[in-house]
Amino acid sequence: MIMDPDDMDNTLLDYSREHFAKAQGSPFTQDPLQHLLNYDGLTPFGNQVLQGRAHIDSLPVNDATKALLQHLHNKSPDPAARLHPLNYDELQNGIKKWPERTSTSPSGCHLGIYKSLQRHLIDKDDKAHPTPPSQALLTQGRDVLYLIFDIMSLALRHSYTLERWKTVWTVFIEKELGDPDLARLHCIMIFEADWQLLLKWHSSYGFLPKSELAHALTLAQGGGRKGRSAIDQATQQTLELEITNLNQRTAIDVFLDLRHCFDLMVEACHNMACRRHGAADDYLRLHAQTHRLMKYFVRHKYGVSKDFNTFDLHPWHGAGQGAADAALRYIVLSDSLIDAYNAKVQPWTILNPTLTLPLLKSLKAFIDDVVMSAGGTHNNLHELVHDTQSQVQWWNELMPLAGLLTQPNAAAWFTHGFPTSLEYSVRHLRLRTLYKSQ
Repeated sequence: MIMDPDDMDNTLLDYSREHFAKAQGSPFTQDPLQHLLNYDGLTPFGNQVLQGRAHIDSLPVNDATKALLQHLHNKSPDPAARLHPLNYDELQNGIKKWPERTSTSPSGCHLGIYKSLQRHLIDKDDKAHPTPPSQALLTQGRDVLYLIFDIMSLALRHSYTLERWKTVWTVFIEKELGDPDLARLHCIMIFEADWQLLLKWHSSYGFLPKSELAHALTLAQGGGRKGRSAIDQATQQTLELEITNLNQRTAIDVFLDLRHCFDLMVEACHNMACRRHGAADDYLRLHAQTHRLMKYFVRHKYGVSKDFNTFDLHPWHGAGQGAADAALRYIVLSDSLIDAYNAKVQPWTILNPTLTLPLLKSLKAFIDDVVMSAGGTHNNLHELVHDTQSQVQWWNELMPLAGLLTQPNAAAWFTHGFPTSLEYSVRHLRLRTLYKSQ
């Protein structure tokens, strides 16, 4: 147990430095892709990938990398829709909806201040007879709020990272109360409120709803999407299981989870996925630049560490838990990953007992939780196990491209439709055979 503040700072800083560098060495962080895409992915080669004109087959990279690059082409039907200038009324509405208990702003300009400024806005009833503005004086809270929005707009236009945006607090929380083991700590990041608002504007109000409107996102991803929930995914999985058992079909379902998903996200890869779904280039450019300039201090009960981590001192990847756009950036990346997965693993069909409702089974996801299915016309148990192993291995080859890793300890698999003796023999095959590559 560490009680000395200096020792606590050094221990947590060293742990963070190692933890957030785990994605270093993945394909997008080394040549040839690092040279071709740089840190932000907004390069001539990145443009070629977006337009579907890149000569990917000639690159000296593995098949999984080629498959992902081939599925990062543009899905946004309207080029003009990429433009997403700040709308002050919508930003004010975003502040109004934002729960004030949310922790923000190492600078001290926390969310409560923004909500206080908003109380000085003109009511809707007064807009018909607005008060003439004073001569360039900050006389009301709304004037300060508009000025903040102006600064955000200029920062986007000129790719300028505000000094206060560079300071980030990393807070470590015990996953199990009373267990301070470093490997079991949950890292939460606290960013400036206006930076978070900017991220929300370009993700929750930007590329994700535009992609939903264009029906560009795969139906296999159910997380973080309006009108869909984990209950929907669970219900569908239960129905498919019932139909499989009624038909006495041979099938295997594998449940997988990612390890520290938001902590290992590689910027160039995720930027290209966001761009595929219509994200604005000014947002992506500023996001990448700010991420490289951020200084990550440790915050705990004794105060804030004097030292910090930053990308220039040591490779640092991942949007981090707490970033307003982290989950949505992963959702659009999962669209490319699932498309690349299905390019090699063909879905198989099951029918309900009345043969009236065909269902395609392949891979379903809820954010970073995945269930993949193997089945079809297999009559041989060992062939089915081999196909399941190949599917898991292909998914495991795709994950590191974005800096991600699967969690074998959190994996499970189930067999369906077997006679008792065969079911017993399959259930006693060790799960690690599905992870022979790890």
